[in-house]
Amino acid sequence: MTNPGGEGLAFILAADPTLPEGSDWQWFGIVNASTNEFSQVVAIEFDTRQRLQSYPKDLEDFHVGLDVNSIYSIEQAMIHGRGSSMMAKILLSVNGTGEYMPMIFWRLNLSNHLPEMVYVGFSASISNYIELNCIKSWEFDVEDIDEGLELLWVWITVWITVPAVLIVIISGIVFYYFWERKHREQPEDAYPRIEDQIRGSSMAPRKFKLRELRSIFTSDSVGWGGDDAGGWG
Repeated sequence: MTNPGGEGLAFILAADPTLPEGSDWQWFGIVNASTNEFSQVVAIEFDTRQRLQSYPKDLEDFHVGLDVNSIYSIEQAMIHGRGSSMMAKILLSVNGTGEYMPMIFWRLNLSNHLPEMVYVGFSASISNYIELNCIKSWEFDVEDIDEGLELLWVWITVWITVPAVLIVIISGIVFYYFWERKHREQPEDAYPRIEDQIRGSSMAPRKFKLRELRSIFTSDSVGWGGDDAGGWG
């Protein structure tokens, strides 16, 4: 790296891999003056040059920052140890007290700032100075949380749906068995409702109670005929 150095390097996750026009100098090749704070990008910047005129909260040279949709870091940490020692320590100063904590820990939901498909890589820019950024090795791991949740919901659905379907099928079989058994035990009448049909006919014989018959036979309306003929009157 030249001394003084250039602007630094950034590891980015971006929705669009296209290099924005006018994104040199402090913009890290990520955004420009118009798209800053409006771009779908999350970056870890390794800043090697302080620019208080563009960002008054920018730390001194050699710091790490977490950038969300902008190069204005929402969190920063100093980098101590550089040069021939080949040792780099990333520390975070809390409230300017001089007490340092290792690394940056920041709870960030990427789905609120990035689309489902993103591009991953590195970006850098030059200004009136040039620096050589050398990445010896890097690794990027992700955990597919959504797929795990989808599998969980699939298992929950299976465990609920399959027993419910089996219960319905078994209940139907049991109901049909008892219904069929009940109808087998009751033989079908060869002349269904025949008594109702006879009762409804105009020529059907009438039924009389014993009390009614007694009153008929003891009354004058019933008796034997005269001398010439006999019978019911």
